[in-house]
Amino acid sequence: MTAKVQSNISRFQFEYQEELFMPESSVNSMSIGVPKENHKKERRVAITPFTVRFLTENGIKVMVETGVGLASGFEDLHYAEYGAVIVKTQEEVYQADIIIKVAPACENEIKLLRKNQILISSLNVKTLSKTYFQELIKKKVTAIALEFIKDENGEFPFVQMMSEISGKVAINYAANFMREQRGKLLGSIAGNRPSEVLVLGAGYMAQSAAQSAIDQGAVVKVFDPSISKLRVLSQKVSQPIYTSVFHLSVLKKELPRADVLIGAMSVKDLLNGYAIKEELIGLIKKDAIILDLNIDQVSCFETSQLTDFNQPTKIIHGVTHFGVPNVPSMVPRTASYALGNIFLQQLSSFKHYGNVTQFLKNDVNFRNGLYLYNGIMVNRQIADIFDLPNQDIDLILSAF
Repeated sequence: MTAKVQSNISRFQFEYQEELFMPESSVNSMSIGVPKENHKKERRVAITPFTVRFLTENGIKVMVETGVGLASGFEDLHYAEYGAVIVKTQEEVYQADIIIKVAPACENEIKLLRKNQILISSLNVKTLSKTYFQELIKKKVTAIALEFIKDENGEFPFVQMMSEISGKVAINYAANFMREQRGKLLGSIAGNRPSEVLVLGAGYMAQSAAQSAIDQGAVVKVFDPSISKLRVLSQKVSQPIYTSVFHLSVLKKELPRADVLIGAMSVKDLLNGYAIKEELIGLIKKDAIILDLNIDQVSCFETSQLTDFNQPTKIIHGVTHFGVPNVPSMVPRTASYALGNIFLQQLSSFKHYGNVTQFLKNDVNFRNGLYLYNGIMVNRQIADIFDLPNQDIDLILSAF
């Protein structure tokens, strides 16, 4: 260790250690609280009854707010049978050491947080403001983002699973739409031309949509700016498919042929604007359907508009657009089981370390999800976006 690094560690210990001291509970005295989601579009629950059984069998107390799993098909009785304590109010849930939820904490939930408490939730940075992080910082909480947590393979399990669900749901929705509204199969029968599915993007979500469409017998064509991502996708799907980088001349030929158009590109892919601008929508046939799956973060189609579960589609320029954000909440039970599996995987090693600090020091994959440690911003990317001061988490943990 260099003298400069040692000096920085010593300075950090002197300036911050007393402030950052976290009363550590042993695993056998730790409690987890699962509040009911306040966001009306969030129907998933972070922990299933099966996950509760795993946690309680390992000595962790689990408190769930009454009705927490109803939207996902889990009754209070199911949780109680596996050892959860059912409480009536969020105030009671927020007495737990760790709060686990799906959506980011809302204003009222932030008020309930306590110093040194741990918050685990999704983050969706693009939908939040600087004030959100400042309020969490004031509370001096430790906060972990589900989408930043890695697994043993260096993948992001939350992002991967939710993207896979979104892709499958989108194709199933499109197939139902084609059958019920257009009287057509997404796939084909002998002598008939199969439906064509045009996918924009080549990430997890696009791959899931492409594979689901292939499984239903559709012709699939995938466009993405990255040749390497297209290569990976084409290797992972079950049969050869048409892939192309973005060329306006090629897109103009393919848009009129598509029956289903899937927008599954990331924010980074669309830094220069929409993939399909409004003037190109006129090329799309009127009986097609557009599904813009990342609309809560970024739109692939300039004409896309946010919709909801009650009215998922709008007709714009004569073309049906699907713009429901948070697509996995359309199948909340499946999505909740996927979330539960993530927590089972990530928390299974927790008992070996005994307390939170040691767990974070030793589990680098889970620590990757950390963005606040006792009120100190430790994620440089978020700090840069919102102009917030930040510290290096490795330096902080080395002081303990």
